[in-house]
Amino acid sequence: DGLLADRKISQEKRIVATVTVKSNLGVPSKTKMSSKTKNSNSAGKKVPAWKAKKTENLAKQRNGDVDSTRILAGLVLPEDQDVQIKVAKRGNKNVTLVRGLTSAMEDRKKLLKELKSKLGGGGTMIEGVLELQGAHGDKTLEMLKKKGFSKV
Repeated sequence: DGLLADRKISQEKRIVATVTVKSNLGVPSKTKMSSKTKNSNSAGKKVPAWKAKKTENLAKQRNGDVDSTRILAGLVLPEDQDVQIKVAKRGNKNVTLVRGLTSAMEDRKKLLKELKSKLGGGGTMIEGVLELQGAHGDKTLEMLKKKGFSKV
């Protein structure tokens, strides 16, 4: 018991010695910040202004005049939906945005998958807006009209 207690005391002394910094100017000693306290403050960091502005611009680009987030209950026919197609720039790349779809999310996902395969590019759905990589406005318009979307 005595040997184990001596080891614990010496180990605690070593820990305290590594944490405190001795001052030779008569100023009280400072303690180093442990790695736990350094990382705990990172969650409270503010978002840089340029990043917030970029996010705001992307949201404006996606949303426009039409609300794509709403889903109408029941069966929604393609000819009843006001769909907008817009080709936008993101840096030096083009993105085709399809807004105004009010059908069920499963139907939107199927439509997105079909558009991506026919156009030979990538894409995603964010907040109900279909985003296709590339400038495919004309081809997308033709495909949606074939599907029965008359208000494009």
